[in-house]
This record gives sequence, C-alpha cells and structure tokens, in this order.
Amino acid sequence: MSGRTLLVGGISGAHDPLLAAALRGLGVDAQPVGVPDGASLATGRSLLARGHCNPTYYLAGALVERLRREPLGPAERGARFAHLTAGSCGPCRFATYAAEYRRAISAAGLGPVPVVVIDQLAPQATAALAAIGVRLDARLLVTLGRAAIAGDALVRAGCEARPLARDPAAVDAAITRARTAIEERLAKRQALGPALAAMRQEIAVLQRAPARTLLRVRLCGEFFAAHTDGPGGYGLVRWLEERGCIVTAPVVAEWLAYLAWQARTDAARRLDLYAPDPGPRGLLGKDGPSLIRRARTVERGVGALYRRLARTAGVRAPLLDMDDLAALADPHYRSDLRAGMGHLEVGTYLAIDGDRSADLVVSVKPFGCLPSSAVSDGVLPVLARRGRVGYVAVETTGDAEAIVESRLELALERARV
Repeated sequence: MSGRTLLVGGISGAHDPLLAAALRGLGVDAQPVGVPDGASLATGRSLLARGHCNPTYYLAGALVERLRREPLGPAERGARFAHLTAGSCGPCRFATYAAEYRRAISAAGLGPVPVVVIDQLAPQATAALAAIGVRLDARLLVTLGRAAIAGDALVRAGCEARPLARDPAAVDAAITRARTAIEERLAKRQALGPALAAMRQEIAVLQRAPARTLLRVRLCGEFFAAHTDGPGGYGLVRWLEERGCIVTAPVVAEWLAYLAWQARTDAARRLDLYAPDPGPRGLLGKDGPSLIRRARTVERGVGALYRRLARTAGVRAPLLDMDDLAALADPHYRSDLRAGMGHLEVGTYLAIDGDRSADLVVSVKPFGCLPSSAVSDGVLPVLARRGRVGYVAVETTGDAEAIVESRLELALERARV
C-alpha cells in the first residue's frame, strides 16, 4: 500500500463510482474524479495549449478541479493523491492525454501528483503502478471489467425504463439505490446480481406512462462524448428522452470486446509472416496461437458477463458481435485500421440499418476528434443516403449546444416522417 488516494474516472456518473469501489475491494483507496462539467472545460482550456480534442480539456479540467478541493499544500497533495487512467498508443490523440493531465496539474501549481497509465492494449505491471499501490494482475483487470459492465447495465436499464415510466425520476431513484448497493458489494467483493435484480423488480412495479409512439435512437461515436452523461456530451440521452425517444446508449463492454477482438485478429493476420513482426502488435517473442486463444476467451467472457448482468437488470439491448461489425464495415472502412473507434461506427450503423432496430443513429464526437470526424462526416453520410435508417452526426464543443440541438430536432422530425 502506498497510502495514496487514487482518483479514477472519465466515463460516466454510473461507471466511475463503481470503478473506484472495485479498487477499494482490492485494498486500494480510490475515489471518482466526478463527471466533467462546463467549469472543467474552462479550467482545461485555461491551462492547456490550443488544438487539443475536447476530452483532453474536460478530463484534465475535472482532475484539476477535484484536486483543488483538497486543502493541502503542493507537496502534501502530491504525496496523498494520484490519478489512474487508461492509455494507448496510436494515431488517436488519446495517447497524449496522460501527458496533458500532468501538464495541467503542473500549470495549476498543484504539486507532483502522479498520473499513472494502464495501457488498454497491453496492460502490464510497471514500477509506476507499484509506486501508487496498484498490483496489475488478472484479478485487477477482471474486477475493473466487472464494475464497468455493471455500470453498462445501470445505464441501459435507465434508458429503457425512463421513457416508459409515468415518473422518470422514480426510475433514476431506483438506479441510484442500485448503484449504491453495487458500490458496497464491489467494495466487499460480493455478487452483484442481487442489487441488479432488486432494481429490476423496483422498476417493474412503477406506473407506466400513457401509451405513445417512441422514436428509437441508437447513440454511438467517440468514446468520451458518447458515454459521458454530462456537458461533455450535451446530456444527449436525457435531451432525446424529453423529446419522445427511447435511446440505446453505447456500453463499455463493446469497447472491451473490441480491444480483445483487435488482439485476436492482429495476431491471426501475422501468423503466416515469413518472420515475426517486431512492431507493437507483432508476434516477436510471443506465442501467436496462445495469444489468439486468450483474446478469444476475454472476448467471450465480456459477452457472457454482459448478457448475465443485463438479463438480471432487465435490459433487452444486446451486445453487438465484433466479427459481424467487421464483416459489415470492411467493404467501406477497413477493419484493420486503428484509430479511435476504428470501424465500429460504420459497422454499428450498417447492423442497425439491416435489422431496423432503430429509427435514427446519432453519432456524437467532440470537437477536434480526427478519427471519428473522418468516419462520421466522410464515410457514414454516404452509407446513410443508401440506407433506410436515419443518421446524423453532431459535434460537441462545450459552447455550441443550440447548434447541436437544432440539427437533432431536424433529424428527429425526418425520422418521424
């Protein structure tokens, strides 16, 4: 134990407290950073250079604002706190986030607070993780994955129940109680099913709203903007619900399955090379068939856990199959390209257009997200003109909410017609 408090978060108000509770269940003192808001954006912009993608400003600002609430001197703050986050290499600027968090903390004069990264593509124990009291092993990764997928169940349960309830606030109250119960169970390393089942039963007896036609909307896009329930995504789920929509929100389980799918397919493509590839995704010094088996096991495990927790919570929305998405997207956007959400947005739209499981697909991305912009503004509009399901892409900047709402209102009206 390092005696530090780890600040974690950056996904949503449902996921972040559960991830912190999961770490506490492993003996690590952890707290959520909190959902970034307008003040976080302003703080991030004031401390960092221009030209970053929006999540950098929001998340760096939220971290700085959280640390500022601690009445400590810089040296003591640096000794008492650390930030644990995910990272990755590649063409997406996500690879630079950790460096910008450090830059923002330093510029704010908050002391030498460590920012430690778990590489989401190749998680491994490091001296930096050991220094803040985190032992990165299979148990930690499984525990964090379990907490994230429980958060998925809470998010989707709310999305499915609120538009059908006479009092949506009663649904939120039931989900809040379930989240608190799940936090306690994660901290005690107990089963999560009872808390989710109790939530499902509580929601089931709520009075229903009068029957009405609801527009089915599938939300997708860049990870931060699509998952956050705060101003970073303009609160799109609630905004759409208020306008007669039932929203299927993206889930972290799809991203975890995608990471495992990447490891599996990247290794499979390299098995027949004349010599092992020494690159980051290469097989030099690795057992290719064993790596493929492990990745497939992780992918299947994520799917099985999502189905079990979702079923317990009463959630009907399925988890999209990664091989199916790749097969759909490949003729239009190659699935071996690695940046941001890769081919997932393309595959998701085509899957929904094929089974008509939604009336409108909304792709949301933050200002400055180059990979998502190339897909949502370049590839998908062409496919949508041929498709039967409506499509609209919106960009969040933190100060253009009226423009986004105007575009969405038009898209909703077209979908209704």
